Amino acid sequence: MNLIKKIDTNDPEGAEMENTHHYTLQLRFVENSSDAMGSSELEVLAHPAGMGQPIQGRFPHWEPIFEDICTLMRSSAFHRKAIQRTLAAGLAAHLINRETGDKHIFSEAELASFSLTPMGGLDEGLSSAA
Repeated sequence: MNLIKKIDTNDPEGAEMENTHHYTLQLRFVENSSDAMGSSELEVLAHPAGMGQPIQGRFPHWEPIFEDICTLMRSSAFHRKAIQRTLAAGLAAHLINRETGDKHIFSEAELASFSLTPMGGLDEGLSSAA
């Protein structure tokens, strides 16, 4: 399965895309070890499509980040519910492009829009908020 589509480097947008990193996302619920109540956090693991280190972030308030990701993917209500049920069942959910069936590809800018950064994982400003 080819994760990155062929990019036309003669096209200015294609040339710009070739120089950016692309990631696929995996979501899963993990127990919050610092919480005695046993609450869950959403773990987002961004796997690079090619060379590089994965990026990991944990979100104690998972609903906003989940909605941001689904909105970015243009998920239908059915698609969102399927992802939620997968997570509730204790399984990891790989985010799939509904049109192609391949893993959905995210750019670094898209990851940054929901506070995942290649350098430090979870953006420190968000982790201290809430």
